[in-house]
Amino acid sequence: MEVGGAPARHDIELRLCDLDETNCVGWGSGEIGGNPTVLEVSIDERGAIIEEAAAAPTVAAPVVVVEEDAATRKKRHNAPRRMAKLEDLIAEADAVIAAVDDDMVAAGADVGKAVDLQKRRDALQADLDGLWAEYDELDALLAVAA
Repeated sequence: MEVGGAPARHDIELRLCDLDETNCVGWGSGEIGGNPTVLEVSIDERGAIIEEAAAAPTVAAPVVVVEEDAATRKKRHNAPRRMAKLEDLIAEADAVIAAVDDDMVAAGADVGKAVDLQKRRDALQADLDGLWAEYDELDALLAVAA
């Protein structure tokens, strides 16, 4: 490659310093179009920013102590296991509801059977809603504790 009729060359060397050194320097040299160039970069500014941050007074965050009764503490302690059990119960309830839905489709024009299946489905859906409500309550309890 040529720049301005002369060959262009640029080599960069970089020096990184140890943590114990006070001055970190990087440098490079090369030629662009026959003109030698020297690049020198100092990162002392970074050290100054770190020193300013260390010198800034820090205010400790207030500690909030939440008092909870024994029943709430027990509920929070058992929440992960209960949530796992609820997930299984919810999956089973979904499967049963799907089976009832299939039975309703199979019932076709039999209105009496469809009404009975709908009552069963409504009861199963109410149970499922209760399981989800308990799951959400336990999830919120664990979120507050975290």
